[in-house]
Amino acid sequence: MENRKQVLELVLERSPYFEYLCKCVESIGFCFPSGCELVLFAGKQKSPLVDLLGLSSIGIVDINTLYSRDEANPDVWIELDEEELLNLASSEIPLSKMKITINKGHFIYPQVENILKRIFIPPLEFPLSDRIEIIYWSMFDCIEPRIVWRSEQSDLLILKYENAFDGLDVYITSGLTNPENNTPSLIEFENGKTSGFGYELMITAKPNESVFRDELVSWTKYIEETKNHIYPGQFIEYREGRLPNTDLSGFIITPPIDLPEIIPVSSGYGRINLLLGVTAEELEIAKKEDDIYIVADKMFEKGYVNYSPTRRNSVM
Repeated sequence: MENRKQVLELVLERSPYFEYLCKCVESIGFCFPSGCELVLFAGKQKSPLVDLLGLSSIGIVDINTLYSRDEANPDVWIELDEEELLNLASSEIPLSKMKITINKGHFIYPQVENILKRIFIPPLEFPLSDRIEIIYWSMFDCIEPRIVWRSEQSDLLILKYENAFDGLDVYITSGLTNPENNTPSLIEFENGKTSGFGYELMITAKPNESVFRDELVSWTKYIEETKNHIYPGQFIEYREGRLPNTDLSGFIITPPIDLPEIIPVSSGYGRINLLLGVTAEELEIAKKEDDIYIVADKMFEKGYVNYSPTRRNSVM
């Protein structure tokens, strides 16, 4: 029984779709001829057990062995072949089939079934459509986006997710990681190849705050036209000195906090690069010290997580 738990844990946590599953379900029952395993997840809601045990806010909380379905009431039941599960764990051979049943009284989005299929029946290449339909969708509270900008030259988009993070709107590109974007990128991944430029850009804004949206559009156009990249750890500054009607003079590029940083794309990976607004003083310190994280750490300490107000004093 213990071996089966370990195999389930390995298969789930190894998949690049695992953290998106955690954001959509709280529990799954896996059924085998000899019994069931109930897997409890953290991610969809804050669990007191997660805090008590000091566990990560996303991941497996516990796996309990059951002898029948009557012992639990998970979101979903999955019936699969134990031998095939072992082959998936040891040799990465996809399952030939599995049966997914939504438990009575529970609501599960249709996208969750696709996430489960990506984990247990992974294709040779993940569909590009997953980036919006599964990954961004689960990252941003199952919200459907609106297109706010579309390239005339390619499939590159900028999407808006309203009220998607702590009351803020999220703007994010979709297309910089497309495989056809083959201009050399400095971004590399330990677990696979880089897809496209290797990153998408993201910025957050208060509702109806157009300056950050317009900046993301401007920098996305810049990348598409020049093929000059924006990497994590860099800064970008406004050439006129200060963004109009703000106290900010540019941006530092960091990973997002409490959101996935690396995403699967096609047969490779990309990362999310967050644009975080900084004042002239903060920008000068980042340039002088050649380390934007000196500024980023101070901003996080002051509560500026994934967002920097347009009007504020320097944190330095």
